[in-house]
Amino acid sequence: MSLIDESEMEDFHNEIVRAGYQVNDFDLIPNDKTIYSGDFYTPTGTVKIIRKSTEIDKVYPAGNATSWAADFAEDLKNKFYD
Repeated sequence: MSLIDESEMEDFHNEIVRAGYQVNDFDLIPNDKTIYSGDFYTPTGTVKIIRKSTEIDKVYPAGNATSWAADFAEDLKNKFYD
């Protein structure tokens, strides 16, 4: 189990396209802060998303029970990265 799963990455890319931006204009940098001890662990950390053309970035909580992709989509809708 990783901090960001495949479906979240698909959501990330789909939201960029849906909002009319280019996928290659955005970088996603995960910061995994999961503590791995024993057999049980809960992925936790942050993702930093940067729009390269504007150099605007934002950090979102990531991991179990977070909605960073939805929060990112809302920021795109509200033109935060413009």
